[in-house]
Amino acid sequence: MFKITRIVALKDLMIELKGHGYEVTESALKSCFDRVQRKYRLPSWYNMSVEQREETLLKARSKLIHSIESGMHRRKSWVLDGAGYTTRELYRLIGQDLAIRHSEMQLPTEQNFGRYLARLKKSASDVIERDGTIISHEALIHATTNFVKTAPCTIYQIDFIQGPHAGKKYVGMTQCAVSERIRWHVMNATRPGSPEKNPRNRLYKALRDSFNFSSKSERWLSIRILNTDVKLAEAKAAESDHCEIVAAEIGQENLLNVARPGSVGGRSGTRRVMYKKKKYYLHDGVRAVARDLKVDDKDTAKFIARYLYHFREQPLCDQHALDAVAERFARIGSSGGQLYREDAIHYLLNGKRFCIREAANITGRKPDQIRSALRCRGLLGVENADLTQVLSGSIPTISIKTPDTSHFYQKSDDIAKDLWRKVERVQSNCLGKSWLKLALYLGAKESSLRYTARRFENDVTAFWNKFLSDHI
Repeated sequence: MFKITRIVALKDLMIELKGHGYEVTESALKSCFDRVQRKYRLPSWYNMSVEQREETLLKARSKLIHSIESGMHRRKSWVLDGAGYTTRELYRLIGQDLAIRHSEMQLPTEQNFGRYLARLKKSASDVIERDGTIISHEALIHATTNFVKTAPCTIYQIDFIQGPHAGKKYVGMTQCAVSERIRWHVMNATRPGSPEKNPRNRLYKALRDSFNFSSKSERWLSIRILNTDVKLAEAKAAESDHCEIVAAEIGQENLLNVARPGSVGGRSGTRRVMYKKKKYYLHDGVRAVARDLKVDDKDTAKFIARYLYHFREQPLCDQHALDAVAERFARIGSSGGQLYREDAIHYLLNGKRFCIREAANITGRKPDQIRSALRCRGLLGVENADLTQVLSGSIPTISIKTPDTSHFYQKSDDIAKDLWRKVERVQSNCLGKSWLKLALYLGAKESSLRYTARRFENDVTAFWNKFLSDHI
């Protein structure tokens, strides 16, 4: 009755619902299917029997029809300037508005935003009427951003006391109930596809492994409240400080925060950076750069992320990284050009420092020719490499060997089961073992595959995650 792949089965179900007069999107149907799968703790699609697949699809169909008929599906609960919005649409609208203004005001998380709107609606405040009509756009922005400043924060610690990750800890901060925040952590960690989407998240991996060890969290998890009723600014500093204390006690490898203490995490991040001789949290530093350069926050954040990638092993407070970003952005971005991560790397040309695109304009060579010349000598991405000698041929080339495809078909305990099943399907369906054949099968460039293979030669999981993330 149903096709082999889930995507085809969901598309068939979407066509069937449309024939009965129910307009649904593929993403809504997929989300509904995932919720049913999580609720009944079902295995992945490829591990389900035919009966389980049929039953799950029928439950998803029934659930979606019920939500449509009850008016809950994509319900536009809020009215602003005569137009209806869902909570998510309204959240994104206000977020874009704040970004355009380069405002220092900050929105709460989407969950807290929706909860606060419901509270305003119930109290029939001067911001939202009881029927969901928003009286004033500016009043809504002021109320929700003021909520972030005034809502108390709680700093908590998760201790793994049993199971494969016993002795490890995680420090977090939230403006909602700690029990709800923990529930979201577990939900995000165990949802289908999480290992592929969050391969580097150590907390999620620990939660998944411990959940498999025992489905009852009280056996392997302990929650400690470190501080309550703390203002946002104080909570950020306290969270970062406590991360450093815990890391010193149990070792950095046993601290399950995204990276070492002070790294990006949560809504604003706890990583401290330097800009104009002043310390900022990363998110606040990005906004400061954006305000100074009068550019969109998203563009600045993208370029900063690409730039900071090259300094990920160094303390950013000592690097004055944001000052360098602002200088590069002003020099290249002011001309309207697209910014790339490689623009952050400088090479020496006639004693002066230039990025590849600037060097191409000066020498008259194509950027790809310069990249190839640097790559053949192992100098691509090396800060202050002597480009003058590279282009003159004074530095000899070195042979660059790409690992054989068979290297990436070797099974490892570090690879998640769902990901390895995808790799096995690639191996069985790909006709030939050459990189060209694999590139044709995956719809990728052979040069991109080879470059990624060299980059992740010792990390097979990262290699396949890059190319199989969108495959079912």
